[in-house]
Amino acid sequence: LTLEREEVPELLRLGLEILHEANRTVKVQHPTEKHLNYIGLTEFALERPGKPTKNCVIFGESNVDRSPCGTGTCAKMALLAAKGLLKPGEVFDHESVVGSVFHGHYEPGPKVGEFETILPFIRGRASITGFNFLLQQKNDEMGSGFLLPK
Repeated sequence: LTLEREEVPELLRLGLEILHEANRTVKVQHPTEKHLNYIGLTEFALERPGKPTKNCVIFGESNVDRSPCGTGTCAKMALLAAKGLLKPGEVFDHESVVGSVFHGHYEPGPKVGEFETILPFIRGRASITGFNFLLQQKNDEMGSGFLLPK
């Protein structure tokens, strides 16, 4: 795979297959947030010496991210940092399957549980795709949020 736009249907098929199988067979658990116990996306990445790392991110039931994915960019920087391949302050460029680019860097972060972390910083171009307005009435008998607690 070269992660070109024409490959999106095949990347979507493969990404969903990988995502479903990974969630079926791999146990994950955030060290402090107990509700974070699943894999939320599949990211295909292509390292290109001298060029931004190219990626394609698959998530949900049939979605392809048009951006390089903020979560994916942070995760990639954390992985590279853990492997000693990206130093604090060093720029990491991440290009999506449609050519949009995020520029990131990180600083060392606090320990979370037993894990070292990074504090990621990302910049790129974004377009407004919608507005959301949420409110909470003081006398709401159901409490905070739209969904019932589990």
